[in-house]
Amino acid sequence: MRCAIPVELSDFPSHTHTRVLAGRQHGYENCEILFTRFVKVDRPRNTAGEGIDRLIFVCAGELAVQSGSQQITVGERTLERLPRGLSHTLWNASSAEALCLEITTSGARPVPMSIGATVDLSSLAVRFEGHGPVDKSSGFDYQFLANRNMGSAHVALNIARVMPGHRGPDFHIHKFDQFYFVLGGRLSVEVGFDQFEVEPFTLVALPAGIIHRQGNGGKTPEEHLAIISPEPQPGEPLDYQIAMPSPQS
Repeated sequence: MRCAIPVELSDFPSHTHTRVLAGRQHGYENCEILFTRFVKVDRPRNTAGEGIDRLIFVCAGELAVQSGSQQITVGERTLERLPRGLSHTLWNASSAEALCLEITTSGARPVPMSIGATVDLSSLAVRFEGHGPVDKSSGFDYQFLANRNMGSAHVALNIARVMPGHRGPDFHIHKFDQFYFVLGGRLSVEVGFDQFEVEPFTLVALPAGIIHRQGNGGKTPEEHLAIISPEPQPGEPLDYQIAMPSPQS
């Protein structure tokens, strides 16, 4: 199983291009993770809205979003949520390329919305406001950009920072699929008995039920997007601790 999937921008063609990093063809039924490099175009050419919920995080540059007569610019480190049924167009009107991570899901929508319906696009954008004080005991802080309480029915997403020498929970499993997309620093990930160091612009894909733990074994802070799908119901545990067997002498 391939857990670390790097984005090799040098392999992308010169035009706007999308690659699927994790999806149904890889065994993930709940959502699909894509990466797009948008180059400058004079007019919109990427229209969608028919049957999926989309969450688009702008890693670099800026993205123009239009729905009906509305048009907004989504800047760097901002998440734009585009609910299923909302007709919309995405493009890059800037001279600098736009690099975007996208999460899509085709789960049942909680609020009926017909094709062509319009909403306030600005109200669906959540900008990362910067890291707050780090919890000294955990060496960890985060900000949610999407979850059920914020109107995202199927995917929860936060941007997290892990300080050097700290890590998350010990070995555990989830009932949901989990993904990390590293933005800066290096993330140390252990999956079962395997361990690897993850560089920026690499997706870590952890299907439900896989034993893992993660942390920062480096000397600088590490930053990543954490994505879970589907989000657990209120009161349901996130982590189920697992005792790893000790090696036999």
